[in-house]
Amino acid sequence: MRKLFAISFLAFLSACGGKEPVSSEKKNILQNLTYSVDTVVVDAGSGLIDLRYGILKSDISSDQKFLYRLQPSSAVFTVIDLDQLKLVSQQTLAKEGPNAVPNMPQTLKVLNEQEMFLHGFETTGVYSLEGEKLKDLRISMDGYQNTDRISKYSISYALTPSFENQKLYSLPINDSSKVTSFAVSSLVDLKGKVISLPEFEPLSKFSLTYKEGNSYSGANAGSIVLYVEDGRTIIHSYATNSLYIYLPETDSLIYRSYQVELAPNSKKIPVTNDFTSLDDFRRVAKETSEDISYGKIFKDGKSNQYYRFGSIVKPKSSEEEETKNDVYLFAFDQDLNLIGEKSLSSLNSQPYDAFFKDGKLYSYVNVEDELGFAVFTFDF
Repeated sequence: MRKLFAISFLAFLSACGGKEPVSSEKKNILQNLTYSVDTVVVDAGSGLIDLRYGILKSDISSDQKFLYRLQPSSAVFTVIDLDQLKLVSQQTLAKEGPNAVPNMPQTLKVLNEQEMFLHGFETTGVYSLEGEKLKDLRISMDGYQNTDRISKYSISYALTPSFENQKLYSLPINDSSKVTSFAVSSLVDLKGKVISLPEFEPLSKFSLTYKEGNSYSGANAGSIVLYVEDGRTIIHSYATNSLYIYLPETDSLIYRSYQVELAPNSKKIPVTNDFTSLDDFRRVAKETSEDISYGKIFKDGKSNQYYRFGSIVKPKSSEEEETKNDVYLFAFDQDLNLIGEKSLSSLNSQPYDAFFKDGKLYSYVNVEDELGFAVFTFDF
């Protein structure tokens, strides 16, 4: 393991975080939080890890020992040993023929270190880790109920499996209203239903469009994402700290909203999201992107707690000035009750492409074109 302590672009990482005042009405497990950060680099040996897309399409093995990554443009499948921090294997998967993998895949999910689920617009299926297609999955709206609220072909947006429950989840959208729904189906027969997310419908206002003649631009600071576990699926958005929890055993949705003290609970909803003025579009897009942004949910399997970052862009005195953020950390218990919040004044941005391993948070960093991780050790 190599540790790099003096890399200029990682200078925002600090040995500890400062203390912040908290409410006296509830316990805050992050009140006295400190943390240390080490930067480690993966030994690629004679191999080459293309970092054009970072670790965008990747998954962690259930024992947290391996990282599996598919390079979107080249279909190079890489296995990284996270304990030894070295490249284990690398192969180019088929892009044509019966074993063809999706071009620019949306989803990679590994099952038992033997099989993986790959989804793209052209093809979806279960593959061996050697690249053999074991099962072809053809997702169609015909197999779903309540599809009147979504647009054709959107049933497979963000398609993600739960192998334990033999379920498929996705986030179909209505192209006209920009309202996102939640879809659940059986992984066996691909039959299911579309469920509305009424509390998330206002988030459609963050889908901004500019149209004038043949000119078109779009921006969305309120995207909705899935965090799929064996026992439940968490549906959350970058625009708000609230979330939905889907329980497959009871086929039910639970909505949770939170009142945090250190940051806004959600972005300010734009007055309009349809523009004919490019200047107005750019202004509102900038305002929504610089407002509070909540990150993805992360689970620490060691403590059975969940964490989520949030950040707000700090005002700049000039366009040339480096963009910096006020960064916050929020903690939740295993039932997703809010149990802590903390301002992390020593960070300038949220950790990127992060995951927990052995109670530590790993965040992807590019270290002079080598695959690296900033490893956060939290002390409560």
